[in-house]
Amino acid sequence: DIIPGLTFTPALSWFTTEGKEEYYTAYNVTNKNRNASAKHNLDTHLQTDALLNYEKTIGDNHHFNVLLGSSYMKDYAFDMSGSGYDAPTDYITTLNATADVTQLASTTESNDVLMSYFGRVNYDYAKKYLFSASVRKDGSSRFAKDHKWGVFPGVSAGWNMHMENFWAPLKPVISQFKLRASWGQAGNNLLTIDDSQGEYSTGYNYLGEVGILNTTLANNALVWETTTSLDFGADIGLWDNRISLLLDYYNKLTSNRLFSKPLDAATGFSSIKSNYGSIRNTGVEVELGVTPVKTRDFSWNFSFTFAYNKGVVNKLPANGEAKNRTGGNYVYNPKDKAYEKVGGFAEGERFGQRWAFDMIGVYPTDASAQDAPYDVDAAGRQKIGGDAIWKDLDGNDTIDNRDMVFMGYIHPDIQGGMVNTVTYKNLSLRVVMDYATGFVIDNGFRARTDGSARNNMQTLTDVIGNDIWKKQGDEGKKYPRYTVQSDVDYNWHNYLRSANGIGNSGYASNSSLFYSSGNFLAFREVSLSYHLTTEALKKASIQSIDLFAGVYNLGYLTKYDGLDPEIYTGAD
Repeated sequence: DIIPGLTFTPALSWFTTEGKEEYYTAYNVTNKNRNASAKHNLDTHLQTDALLNYEKTIGDNHHFNVLLGSSYMKDYAFDMSGSGYDAPTDYITTLNATADVTQLASTTESNDVLMSYFGRVNYDYAKKYLFSASVRKDGSSRFAKDHKWGVFPGVSAGWNMHMENFWAPLKPVISQFKLRASWGQAGNNLLTIDDSQGEYSTGYNYLGEVGILNTTLANNALVWETTTSLDFGADIGLWDNRISLLLDYYNKLTSNRLFSKPLDAATGFSSIKSNYGSIRNTGVEVELGVTPVKTRDFSWNFSFTFAYNKGVVNKLPANGEAKNRTGGNYVYNPKDKAYEKVGGFAEGERFGQRWAFDMIGVYPTDASAQDAPYDVDAAGRQKIGGDAIWKDLDGNDTIDNRDMVFMGYIHPDIQGGMVNTVTYKNLSLRVVMDYATGFVIDNGFRARTDGSARNNMQTLTDVIGNDIWKKQGDEGKKYPRYTVQSDVDYNWHNYLRSANGIGNSGYASNSSLFYSSGNFLAFREVSLSYHLTTEALKKASIQSIDLFAGVYNLGYLTKYDGLDPEIYTGAD
């Protein structure tokens, strides 16, 4: 101690990784170029921390703890790559043997610094009344000069009611009862220095000369994204804490949200990083712990968690649209018999909505497809037997974005887990599961393979099963015709449809056929452990040995028929 109760704790850490790769293809009948390439990367992480801590007790009941500190983190990255070909021999496989005119090399270097100052004061009176206040100031090199720093305060309070005298009659049943509340802010600097300073890239020509191009548009007005959280909770213990219950309600407002705002193509840029609007997440969290059985040699502990979250758009810049909606597109609302704009981000709406074309069957014959509606995705191609039947929602004899229907949300609103631990003497069995509900997934993987995607896919057994259309007259089939011709390149669009700003972009199906609930129960762990203690070990100066055996990530109970139900981006 510097003085009684005052301590100083410095810390320094340095971490580095280095990678070297070399590739060479020897002369052969199919590749006579003797291609060679090399890569070299060096990454370092430096962190220094300094903590000054002071503890003081006044009288018997007033306890203080004061913490002051600072932290400095610097990440450095260097990458080099080179390539060449036409070496005169296979005996020298390094780049220096390749022909000079074929040699290309490039390097990148980056530095990322985060500097923080923070302080915290804790106070409790007889451990019954608890109070804490903190503030931190963070500075990030990713922001422009005038916006590098953000200040984030926080306060919390708690009351251990079970320590009050009036609680004594309840103590045999309710052994713990604590109320707590907190308010605080946290910052997010999830961007790159290119977003605030701009980026220029090489490899472009201008009027036949070597040139550089501005590839990332700078926004030097970017500031820290800030999440303000309000939390109320209770910690409850029953029957000497044989049953414990933690209850939490939170309300989190994220403002100055860092968002890649789409730009008009006329600007030459697809997007610009912006502080755009705010979102609000509210929810409850419950954690239950139970010890149903506890004897001298046997115990069973069970824990269960439940979390419900609702995320909605809180505020967006005024843009003249209803709810200041950004993005999205128009669909037909059969209930109101009118077109309405949906999707994107809109004030008061939950984010992560998805729409898709509603597939209602497969044309059994060419004749039955003769009067098919005009399909915009298929550029009006005449439909034939085996093509998908899309629901013409608005009845205008045209299949387009206005016929897309709501499929659900891509983020689960309920998540949780369960842990069972059974112990008999020194042997323990542990079983871990978790779950998520309330979201949908577009099985784009199945759609891409069944649709022969870009003529390059090994397909699934769907194409030889009984549920796919194979010949004229096939009635009631689930899947449209299979063809080795790419569903996209040859304009079939029976499997892969356009997102139209309200579906999943990329190689998703955007077809109701491939959408399903993503709800799952995952079996994460089944393990056994044995705590070995013997006199022989003690004589060898070994206190104990723990033996473990387990299997992990065993599988899922789910209706989703894709590779993995833990897909929260909309499409697999």
